[in-house]
Amino acid sequence: MGAKNTDHRKLAKLDKPLVLFGENPYFDFADTDNQKDIYQATIYAAHCGYEHLYYIGLDHLETFAKKRRSGYEQAISHLNKNSQIFTISGAHDGELDFLKCLPLKKNSAFICATDKIALEVSSILETKGVLPDDFGVIGHDGILLDKLFDHHLTTMAQNFELMGTYLAEMLLAKIYTKPLLNSRLFPADLLVRQTTRPLR
Repeated sequence: MGAKNTDHRKLAKLDKPLVLFGENPYFDFADTDNQKDIYQATIYAAHCGYEHLYYIGLDHLETFAKKRRSGYEQAISHLNKNSQIFTISGAHDGELDFLKCLPLKKNSAFICATDKIALEVSSILETKGVLPDDFGVIGHDGILLDKLFDHHLTTMAQNFELMGTYLAEMLLAKIYTKPLLNSRLFPADLLVRQTTRPLR
């Protein structure tokens, strides 16, 4: 898991059966459906009544980052709203400090590429208004971080058990030369918690 585009040449030289957690064009994989996940999160935020929808993503060239941004853009197009996108590297502290100075409108929701980003956004927004009445936040991943906040984070939680099982089945099929399973995307589960208000 966590293979980058620059790793694929090294991985191709391995003479052992290989599967990856993470969508890619080179090797068999299982992954969450990143594009559909963020599309669902954005549509949900709109259905909660948030008028202004922002996306904070990662400026990586990796497939997951591009697919998550694409999901937001697709939803915004279907909702006929203006696109509001910010990107960060995710490698440095303070990259989201610009939000502290931004004149944000109330009734806004932030759809974030990761739970880590969403937690930092939530902390900043609490200095500008009330969650979830004035601002909403939705993360992506569902790996413990979504619970490490006074207001438990609404997030798109990946189904790691299901994906891990499928990866193991793919690997065993390769080892025992059985008919190979196809690469597969799995939908995440929308876990509605305290950083989004109820549906309207």
